[in-house]
Amino acid sequence: MKLLMERRTTLERGLLVAFGLVIAVILLIVPVMVWAMDGIAGQAQTLSQRVIAGQLAYAKVAADADSLRAATLEAATSTDAAQAATQLAASKALVTQFPNDARKMVEIFCPRADVIKQNGADMTTSACASNSDDIAKQIGIFVDTFSASASAYDFQALSAVSLLQSGKNKAALAQINGPSGAAYQKQSKDGLAMLGALNNLANDRYNLLMQARNAGLIGLLVGLVVAILIVIFSYSWLRAMMLRSVGRCVEVFEAMGNGDLSQRINWSGRDLLGRLGQSIDEFSNRLSGMIRQIQRAALTVQTASEDSNAMALQVDGRVKEELSALSQARCSIPAIWPAPPARSPTTPKRSRGASPPFPAPLRR
Repeated sequence: MKLLMERRTTLERGLLVAFGLVIAVILLIVPVMVWAMDGIAGQAQTLSQRVIAGQLAYAKVAADADSLRAATLEAATSTDAAQAATQLAASKALVTQFPNDARKMVEIFCPRADVIKQNGADMTTSACASNSDDIAKQIGIFVDTFSASASAYDFQALSAVSLLQSGKNKAALAQINGPSGAAYQKQSKDGLAMLGALNNLANDRYNLLMQARNAGLIGLLVGLVVAILIVIFSYSWLRAMMLRSVGRCVEVFEAMGNGDLSQRINWSGRDLLGRLGQSIDEFSNRLSGMIRQIQRAALTVQTASEDSNAMALQVDGRVKEELSALSQARCSIPAIWPAPPARSPTTPKRSRGASPPFPAPLRR
């Protein structure tokens, strides 16, 4: 029953718990922020190294294809021999550069593809079909389609360049306007389709980046709100507990001031409030003990005073009895002793302080 009546104070424990909860919230926020930052960094890296780099690589491949077609057409139709030779040399360089740039573009989108090598392997081989990369899965089919059409255009352009080198300009022109032109149109169409897929991929990655940023912000805001709520709740709880504790101390002191020393706080604990309650209870116990001792001493003094009064009354009674006896004895003295003779005028006055003459003793 006593244990139920005792109140265990938890000021320091409450402060420790509140501080621990705030630290826990901060520690929970850190992984969320790390995850959000990692997501933002990953999406930004993807946008920078894969999507944007792939778009730039496609722009270079498309420029090579356009330059190759223009150079072959100029070499086949130019009437200026020097100009035709210059364009033929450019065509020969572009017919080698175009597939190399196309391979580099494919390697950007499919970094683990090993079917396309620099040793002139067939570009029609699917480079992204068996690739497990996320970007390769999303746009792999477009990259493979463009790679195949680019390889076909390079083959047709190489045939036209070979005819130009042989001096067969008419056959070269027919090749350029015929199969080579159709391959050029096909690779341009497939390139535009791949570019559209790249734009969609860029939008998706940007949306993922924004989602990661929003998740980080939401996690940060939620953590801050939770931390603020914990601080407010802890402050309210600690304030209420402090007010109740101090109010209880005031009540005990007021009861002591009114003479009621039976009130106790009955707190236990090692914190400041527990020690304060124990000190007040010890003070009350000591004060009660001192008052009991004073009351016992006052009772002893009162008993002694009553005994002294009784003895004084007894002595007073005895003195009165003695005085009464003396009075009675004095009244009986004239009957036993004769009256003193009258003093004559010639009788000298008795000096002050002289003893009166004793009567002569009676004779029997």
